[in-house]
Amino acid sequence: MVVKERTRLAREIHDGIAQLLAFLKLQTGQMQSFVAQGQFGRLEQALKANYQALSEAYLSTRQTIDDLRLTPKEGLPQWLEQITTDFQNSTGLVSRLTINPDLHNLPDEVQLQLIRITQEALSNIRKHARASQVSISAREWEGDFILEIQDDGEGFSPEDVPGISQYGLRGMRERTELIGGRFSNHEQPHQGTTIKVSLPVPIEEPQR
Repeated sequence: MVVKERTRLAREIHDGIAQLLAFLKLQTGQMQSFVAQGQFGRLEQALKANYQALSEAYLSTRQTIDDLRLTPKEGLPQWLEQITTDFQNSTGLVSRLTINPDLHNLPDEVQLQLIRITQEALSNIRKHARASQVSISAREWEGDFILEIQDDGEGFSPEDVPGISQYGLRGMRERTELIGGRFSNHEQPHQGTTIKVSLPVPIEEPQR
């Protein structure tokens, strides 16, 4: 259990703080180049982008610390209820949660990864979507467990995704694959975004 918890913690740091620091390092190198070349207009733009990234890094670090305090003992429905309530209280966005009452019991590791995916999806909504409402659903359909997070925001084109958000999307996909699931994100400009995770049921504990 100690080894598994250390592995989880390492993944949290890699997917969150380490990726943000890598992005900031790249940005700082670009700013040094702008100074050397006397491109002060581009330097000013880069400084603004770096400040925004630092602000997001601060918020993400605090969120990661809070997230790591969650334990899988309460069960997925209670986790989702807590996350949905916290998100609505912190953002003011209307947040709806729908949970099928007949869900199979999920292994702790699977629950944990589903929660982390939900948290990352909501983080992206908070930072980029400009949405007015969010819906989260957990259900079973035709032999699959399905988790969906939808918003009614601006959506985006894949080529327009900011660097930091690309890390988030990749992290959600990697987490889904880790528990043997399928990940998809559907988005269109000005038509919102849907994140979907599908897992065959019954779901077994992931192999290490």
